[in-house]
Amino acid sequence: MKKYISDGKNGLDYTLVNGVYLPNLISTEMNYEIGMWGQRHLRYIKQHRKVLYTSLLTNCKQKKC
Repeated sequence: MKKYISDGKNGLDYTLVNGVYLPNLISTEMNYEIGMWGQRHLRYIKQHRKVLYTSLLTNCKQKKC
């Protein structure tokens, strides 16, 4: 059996684990929209948790990177 397969119908990739194909659910796409609650949380972090916000920026975990 192949270790990796791709399904052309739904565009998902699968990995063989213990005889069962499991979908690869981690997205590699980095361009995504932040919703309303995510924007509010980001604003809160910027205003009240400045050390955490700076850490996120330097580790490139923020959308601007």
